[in-house]
Amino acid sequence: MQMGIMMAAAALILFLLVLYAVDAASYRRLSRLEANADFEQLMRRQAVMKEVARLRPDLLELLEEINSIECKGIMLDSFSFKRGEPASIAGQADGDGHYKFEKMLQDIKGISDVRMNSSKEAKGDKYRFTITFHYSVFTKKGTRG
Repeated sequence: MQMGIMMAAAALILFLLVLYAVDAASYRRLSRLEANADFEQLMRRQAVMKEVARLRPDLLELLEEINSIECKGIMLDSFSFKRGEPASIAGQADGDGHYKFEKMLQDIKGISDVRMNSSKEAKGDKYRFTITFHYSVFTKKGTRG
């Protein structure tokens, strides 16, 4: 029994020594990498990539927000988004549900200056509509985020 405890203690000590050796080798390798001029350039590039990702509009999130609006009888046909120009949604509605859709769109965080143009189709109770809006700072001219 005592022999088993001694073997377990020896194995534990050996395991800790191996971990220390691996950590020391990794530290030496990282230190050499940091001394390399390319490392500094890679770190700057990583910082720029993070900044670009932070300033990029999250269109998937915006589309999910728009899709979560529950208005019966609304069929969206198109969505356009271009930096510096208002975003645009076009679609059709049964009855006057597009007015409710416009109102609910105004309540989404980051969306402002919502404007709608609509026209009633010659036959039936359908309306065609186009809604334009600004999303955060991405669709306003002259802004960089």
